[in-house]
Amino acid sequence: MKIVVNTIASYSRTIFGIIFVLFSSRWVLSSLGVSDFGIYSLVGSILAIVVFLNTILANGNSRFISIAIGKNDEKELNELFKTIVVIHTVVPVFVLLIGYFVGVYAINHWLEIPQQRIGATVFVFQIAIIASFFAMIAVPYTASFIANQNIVQYSLITLGQSFLYFLSAYLLRFFDGDHLIIYTIFMSVSNLLIYSIMIVVAMTKYSYCRKFWKYRFDAARAIEIVKYAFWNFIGSFGHLCRTQGVSIIVNLFFGTQGNAALGIANQVATQSANLTNALSSATSPEVYTRIGKNDFVSANNLSISISKFGTCLILLLSSVIICNLEELLFLWLTNVPPYTKELCLCFILMYILEKITMGPNIYLSGINKIALVQTLTLICYLLSIVFPYLGLINLFGIVGVGIACVLSMFLAIISVQYCYNKYSGFTSLKVFLKLIFVSFPLYGLSLLLGNINEKLLFPFGIKLVVSSLFVIIIIAFVFRSVVFNEQELKVIKQNFNKLCKKK
Repeated sequence: MKIVVNTIASYSRTIFGIIFVLFSSRWVLSSLGVSDFGIYSLVGSILAIVVFLNTILANGNSRFISIAIGKNDEKELNELFKTIVVIHTVVPVFVLLIGYFVGVYAINHWLEIPQQRIGATVFVFQIAIIASFFAMIAVPYTASFIANQNIVQYSLITLGQSFLYFLSAYLLRFFDGDHLIIYTIFMSVSNLLIYSIMIVVAMTKYSYCRKFWKYRFDAARAIEIVKYAFWNFIGSFGHLCRTQGVSIIVNLFFGTQGNAALGIANQVATQSANLTNALSSATSPEVYTRIGKNDFVSANNLSISISKFGTCLILLLSSVIICNLEELLFLWLTNVPPYTKELCLCFILMYILEKITMGPNIYLSGINKIALVQTLTLICYLLSIVFPYLGLINLFGIVGVGIACVLSMFLAIISVQYCYNKYSGFTSLKVFLKLIFVSFPLYGLSLLLGNINEKLLFPFGIKLVVSSLFVIIIIAFVFRSVVFNEQELKVIKQNFNKLCKKK
């Protein structure tokens, strides 16, 4: 039942976050203009590369804290938390110092930025670096919410962050001056406020978050944390190359206007995937728990179900977007950067493919068989920045970058499926193929309905409702008839009835 409540909390936060992003992005694009919006997206890409190492270390924090909580050993928990805090204080200092000089050099000498905006871009990068340092320090405290499964409180605080972003975009329209700099300051202050709240609430709620200073730093545990992070680093580095590396390639070939189109497309596709990510966050701890109890059959069944539900969820949401993408982008942005629609379609397909192996990925992490899958994932994701140079840009222009991402993701999910069959002791090939053969026709149906919608002269509201209902009914029917089994449908009904009784 806790999984259901946490999932609902994550979904609610995600849905409101999507609404805030849809409105705020339009205002930001209008206030900054296409070029400055592209610069802001580019700075975000550089910053993501700079803080990458800290992000990798952060991924395992909640895991280690959860284990310590389960042992019910106060001393070990305090020593662990102190170790994590020290790591996330020392590492950012070195990472940001090096990243600062590399980033400033890249802005001045490497990236394609209008000469008159280089000074503003450097200043924006400096502000973002300072804000990132405080975000890094707050990581152990935010991990405590996840480790203790206080997803509801965590969702409320992060929803406040989304609202502050929304408010920043709205207020930007009423200020004179350099909107790029003003907006960056607004966003940085919003982050500082939210992370301060995270730290204060965590210290109030969890005793180990305020008592840890009198305990010792555990060097052996620090080494264990770093070792655990290594293999995650391999796969995550590929993800970094696929996202931020692609942003740099677009900048080199198509300038900041290309980055504007890429930034919008990434936002649309990411929001379509966020609901599924919430499902993963809420269910993966249960997979790990069952594996810890040596209940591998049950853990396997749950992981397969996660892939089915994840693929269904992202298709339901993305199909509505695809069917009405042209008019949604216009209503959202008014001034839509060229090729934004085409890139949106590519990235949405990429995320649909990713969710097909979401469950096997969780299971492989649970049984600690991630070395090969992370290595293969790195290789596949690196191809997303290799394929454009092999003729895709020459043939398709900036859309070739999106096609490269789709191809690399397709190779990545094949790699995950291979590793799952190799290490898990189970086979999910039948389910994998079924999800592949179901997803592509449903995606194609959404594209077809989108093309029909563009030619119809009916009011947008009517087209939105009719096309959305039609495609949602089709997807639900296909998954009910072809993908889900009776046990999975029974579980859905049981959890729904429990939730209703609790209310």
